[in-house]
Amino acid sequence: MTVNASQQGQYTDRFNKAIEQLDKSGADHLQARLGGIYALERLGKDSARDQPVVTEVLSAFIRSTTSTRSADWPSTAAKCPDKPVSTDVQAALTVLGRRDARNYENDVRPDLNGACLRQASLQGAYLTGANLSKADLGGSDLSGAVLALADLRHTEFSSENSPHTLLLHTIMYGADLRGTKFTGAYLGGADLTKSKHDAETSVRGAITSQDTKGEWW
Repeated sequence: MTVNASQQGQYTDRFNKAIEQLDKSGADHLQARLGGIYALERLGKDSARDQPVVTEVLSAFIRSTTSTRSADWPSTAAKCPDKPVSTDVQAALTVLGRRDARNYENDVRPDLNGACLRQASLQGAYLTGANLSKADLGGSDLSGAVLALADLRHTEFSSENSPHTLLLHTIMYGADLRGTKFTGAYLGGADLTKSKHDAETSVRGAITSQDTKGEWW
């Protein structure tokens, strides 16, 4: 009992220190923020009980650090800045994408609703069930990413490097797929109703199922 209480106290101290590092703004404190992000990742691996709050904190960090879409997008013309995500946001995305949620009970899904995530590196990222509704993933690398059961309503992709993405039972209603290369993607059960596409959209070799909705090819 004493050992467990002592260990939990150590976890709390580690968490508080990581939050303090994340809260340091400005270019001069980039290394501190990166240290906080990786400290939270380590904490999530050491303490299954803290994994859900780590996911919530990193999600909130990404949403608050990046630009976000307006609440009524896409009815407005609001656009994300055409530039890559910052180094610390990329680090937080990488940590979220490589967590092994199978090892944790009561897993919390990443909430990146409306976030501007252009030109992010998400190869092989595990983002099952993530809320990416209205997010801008334009130019991002989603090759091999696992987005099963994700909310991708009105999400903007326009990514030329997203082969073999797992989109099992994703909600892609109204998603912007113009210029996107989902070659070899798994779209079983995906809802592509009213998704936007053009001559550059490629789903060559994609796998669908009887309950895939909104196919146009």
